[in-house]
Parts: sequence; structure tokens; C-alpha cells
Amino acid sequence: MIDQKEMLQGYIAADPTYIKQFNQENFVIGQSGRNEIVEMWSNGKSWPKMAAPKEGSLAWFESAVVSEASDNKETAWEVVNEYISPQNGAKLAEVGFSPSVNPETQQHLSDEQNDMFGAIDPAQLESMIPFKSVENEDAWLTAWEEIKSA
Repeated sequence: MIDQKEMLQGYIAADPTYIKQFNQENFVIGQSGRNEIVEMWSNGKSWPKMAAPKEGSLAWFESAVVSEASDNKETAWEVVNEYISPQNGAKLAEVGFSPSVNPETQQHLSDEQNDMFGAIDPAQLESMIPFKSVENEDAWLTAWEEIKSA
């Protein structure tokens, strides 16, 4: 990545920096998550487009869980259920520019919002490959710092 860096505008990790650089037209192609593109759409920028390789692409999803070690599982599950409720799911979609896996969130979003970040069909999760932590994460973090500073 260091050897390729001179051919690029740079490597950007922070979402706000990515969006700012895109909006300033400092680059016209980039690798990002869907959220950054949807955020730009939400702010009136219709030109950003997304592409995924025909072979498929990586995806990010988050979830809420209750630890087996929790001292108060009942209350913890109440919090999780509130977090994934349709109303809160819709609000989180609006502020996070990302879809919810709860299809009932769609009734709390406008047609435009549903087009941009409506619910994900839970069946799509069946073909996902679970995330596995990187071995020796410290080496990866050190390498990333070297790349950024090169």
C-alpha cells in the first residue's frame, strides 16, 4: 500500500474526511461503506454511485446481544428489544444512514428513506460469512500507522 500511495490521493479511514474529500471533488472514485454514499444522497448529492464486484462484496452489520455473564439479563433484553424496535430502528436508520434488519422500520420511514436505506431482508443474512478477528491485530495497526505516515 505504501508503494501504491503515490498513485492515489491517499488512504482515508475516517468517514467525515472521506465525505468531505468527495464533496470537494478531490477524488472521483473511492472505496467506502454504503453509509457514506447514503449520507451524501441524504444531503442532496445525487451523483455518488455504488458498485459491487459480480463475485460479491464484503458487508458490515451490527447487532445487539446480551452477554452470558450479564448480571441482569431481563433488563438487558429489554434494552436490546427497545434498540431494535421499529420506531428506534427507523430513527437509527435516519441518523446512521444505514438499513435495519427489522422490516417493520419501513413503516416509520418516508418512501425516499426506504429507497435509500430501507430494511434488509433477513434472508440475506443466510449467505453471509461470519467475521473473524484478525490474528495479531497489533501488527495490522502498526502497519496502518506506517501507511498513513508514509
